[in-house]
Amino acid sequence: GYYQFAQNNLTDAKQSHEAALNLWRELNDPGQQAEALINLGFIEYRKGAWQDVLAFHTQAQNLLDEKAEPYKMGQVNAGLAEAFVESGLPEIGLAKYLQALENYRQTQNPRAVSAMVYCIGSTYYILGNYTEAQINLQRALTDAESIKETKVAALCNDYLGRTFVAMNEQAAALRYFEVALELYTQAASPMEAARVRALMGQVYEQQGKVEQARTHYQSALKTFRVLSDQLNQSATLYALGSLELKQRNFNRAEDYLR
Repeated sequence: GYYQFAQNNLTDAKQSHEAALNLWRELNDPGQQAEALINLGFIEYRKGAWQDVLAFHTQAQNLLDEKAEPYKMGQVNAGLAEAFVESGLPEIGLAKYLQALENYRQTQNPRAVSAMVYCIGSTYYILGNYTEAQINLQRALTDAESIKETKVAALCNDYLGRTFVAMNEQAAALRYFEVALELYTQAASPMEAARVRALMGQVYEQQGKVEQARTHYQSALKTFRVLSDQLNQSATLYALGSLELKQRNFNRAEDYLR
């Protein structure tokens, strides 16, 4: 199941973990049942099936002793948190992330702690509490840098950039976006790098730097097309079309918007 999940073969991974779950139920092993349920929740998260994530992780939660299994309980609370945030309930998600943070602190796992502080910061950003977002994202960034956790550091820089955009501090936002772009590139995360390029395009557009905005949008669009990411591709085409309309480049705008 783990190998198939790593290869993004979600159908086979799900079948493997379901078979494991049935075996552990026959053997009456609650801890192993919980682990299988957690893994099934991760698979459903990858598919964007939030209700199934909630169902699997709630079942796992009921099988675990929080004091005896803090790491697994942290996984459960973090999974529940992500599902709530993605379902449009960030307040509930934040409470679950805070519980997961306490679970992971008991395990003395600095990577997991750093990741949870990032999640807390990004959820504050979603909630519009930019002061708390900045505090938690900066704390997570410091921790991630100290343990050379590149992906978490990239995410922190990404969301610090978004936070400063929301606070109308474009220059600061660009500084964080530039670092995020470099780190995503190092981590071989082309999708995330392209999203940052598109965000940088928006900032440059707000600053009136049309050519830089156009260049960043076009670069992001190229990656989204290669990755067949239709949602981000459509958003970037719209951004480019709107940019060209403002410049009265009507033929070019029509090419992007049709």
